[in-house]
Amino acid sequence: MNRFMLTGGFVGFLLVFLTGVSSDKNIFIVLRDSMIACLIMGFLLKILYGRFETALASILEKEQAAMEEEARRGEANIPQGEAAQPVDTKEQKEQVTK
Repeated sequence: MNRFMLTGGFVGFLLVFLTGVSSDKNIFIVLRDSMIACLIMGFLLKILYGRFETALASILEKEQAAMEEEARRGEANIPQGEAAQPVDTKEQKEQVTK
C-alpha cells in the first residue's frame, strides 16, 4: 500500500508543479501548492487502493464459495460406480457424452 501512496504523492506533486511553473507563478507558491497536492493525492490513492483491495477480496471470496458449492453439488450427483470407471476408447467417450 505504501507504493500506491508514494505514487499518488509523486503524481500529485508533479502535476501541480508543472502546471504552476507553466503558468509563471512564484516558485514558492508553486512548491507550497505542490506539497499540499502531494499529501492529498497520496492519501486519496491510499484510500482508493484500500477500497479496491476490499472489493477484489470480496469478489474472490464469492467466487470461491460458488465453486465449493458447485463441487459439493457435483459430488452428490455422481454415482460411485460411474465415477470409478475410466474412459479408454473413442466409442466409450461418445457413450459417456450422450
